[in-house]
Amino acid sequence: MGRGFYQQDENSLLLLIRYPEEQPRFFNHLESDNLRLETDLKGRLLTLEFSIPREQWAVQDVVSSFVSNSKRELPPEADLRFLDFRIPLPSFACETNQDRSILSLTFDHDQSASGSDDARTIKIATQLYATVSNDILRQLTITQIENDRGGKAVDRWREEMLLASRTKE
Repeated sequence: MGRGFYQQDENSLLLLIRYPEEQPRFFNHLESDNLRLETDLKGRLLTLEFSIPREQWAVQDVVSSFVSNSKRELPPEADLRFLDFRIPLPSFACETNQDRSILSLTFDHDQSASGSDDARTIKIATQLYATVSNDILRQLTITQIENDRGGKAVDRWREEMLLASRTKE
């Protein structure tokens, strides 16, 4: 389960991921000036923090087409692990749709290292998709970003996740 929240008070995006029947703990991070990915001991993504204000996200029709295409044919769910250890993330471009409810982060990589292009998009959590090619992360796309003021939506979601885990016991 995952959900993206735009923290209006802080002008930042927070994506939280929970794993059913588990409570993984922070182990590692990958980061740049404006993006931080936190992972657990197994390399699974736990949190994404993005600190570029929404007004600075570039509006592109391409992002809207990603969502309309994925609604017709949903990418398969897959297990994605981040194996690098506390390294800086490559530079990236951020793009959004017209109402800024979707964010796509496209990472710059040395094109000579990419070889053949076997890019595929996978669903790694609710509202979070990754495009990988040759085992390299090319893009992260967060859909259905919810506006949040004062952390109220985040608190509500955490309570829902806690209740859901208790009802499974």
